[in-house]
Amino acid sequence: MGRMEEARTALRRVAAAGLETFGPAAMWLPIRAVLTEAITAVGEADLASAVYKALLPYARLNVSSGGAALVGSVARYLGRLSATLKRWDEAAEHFERAIEFERRMGAGPFVVRSQIAYGEMLLAAGRAGDLQHALKLLEAAIAGSRELGMVPWQERATRLVKDLQGRGVPDHPLSSRELEVAGLVAEGLSNRAIAGRLYLSERTVESHVKNVCDKLGFNSRSQVAAWIAARRTLH
Repeated sequence: MGRMEEARTALRRVAAAGLETFGPAAMWLPIRAVLTEAITAVGEADLASAVYKALLPYARLNVSSGGAALVGSVARYLGRLSATLKRWDEAAEHFERAIEFERRMGAGPFVVRSQIAYGEMLLAAGRAGDLQHALKLLEAAIAGSRELGMVPWQERATRLVKDLQGRGVPDHPLSSRELEVAGLVAEGLSNRAIAGRLYLSERTVESHVKNVCDKLGFNSRSQVAAWIAARRTLH
């Protein structure tokens, strides 16, 4: 809600009372997940360290409050806490695990949230080699959030991509020909049809499509189409 000073005051009370006082036991993980959201929003490093240590033994689990709510993998929360502590490589490992875990669950909304949190961490780290990866994550998040109707998350990812573009980060790793082929894939053309359109051999088009998927980390033509649609929204 943007009420950061109130959040800081509330977190100071949590720290004074001690994390161990918060229960009941069935809500242990959900409570710490909610705390993580506040801690990372205001950058409370001391509490971030304490909650990180508490959550680490549960890194392979999902956060659930007895079936009433499901809020994603513990790994995502560990990634956000690590980012608050500026432990960038550690954060990246947690986010990678979170995305893999949430994909295996078929939990698309959580994948989007983890991709955005990971992108935000890479932006905060500001390391040149990470910024292209951040773009890739955020563009995937835009495509996923659009498909799922997650409008606020789509807007959040779009703002971050525009921030990256403002830094002069190239917005894709493709050659001009690969980008052209990706656009035709997005139109639903087969490799044969693309070959005819561009006066190329079908084998050459097949190689271009494979390069597009490899460079973008995709494994289907539909993902390429979603990526192109996301780019058109941004441009």
